[in-house]
Amino acid sequence: MNSQDWESFALVVTMAIEGITLVFYFRERAEKREAELELKQIKRRADAPFLVPSDIVFGAIKYTDENGELRFLRSDSGFVLSWRGNEVVVDRLCADWNRVFFLVDNAGEAARGMIVKLDGETISLKREADDDDSRGLLYLEYPYKPEKHGKEQTLLLSFETRSGVQDTHRYLTRHGFRVLDRIDPVLPQ
Repeated sequence: MNSQDWESFALVVTMAIEGITLVFYFRERAEKREAELELKQIKRRADAPFLVPSDIVFGAIKYTDENGELRFLRSDSGFVLSWRGNEVVVDRLCADWNRVFFLVDNAGEAARGMIVKLDGETISLKREADDDDSRGLLYLEYPYKPEKHGKEQTLLLSFETRSGVQDTHRYLTRHGFRVLDRIDPVLPQ
């Protein structure tokens, strides 16, 4: 081998080493980015509320009507989504009723300033009206729209954690059904 061959060989080896170095660099960078995204998702889930359909057994939910009067709605009512009913049922006794009470539990952390929107419209996240024997049931209350029955809807839960972090989590539900799945941030596999 002459000197020109050695120079060509050295150049090829140097380029190969640089190429391998770049591959490792970009792989490490991608892994770091992926780990940072996962850490961000963990932080978003850590101090946040996490709404799930409630399985609590109860006889009636107490609520306050628009006039401030304490009212009772039996758990077997067609517009209560709970352990007794997975779908809104309109019968002749409640045909003019237009609100859904969807009982939920917060399986996560308490938060303040919670705002809930269903397909962009603000709905209510309420606690059962307080009286002597109230159980403090938590429920989503939203207007029932027969034309949307069974259709997939997006529920957004915006809140501020105790540490002051503000976030919005996204859930999927079906109108008039006892379905509530958080999709963002995603649950770990």
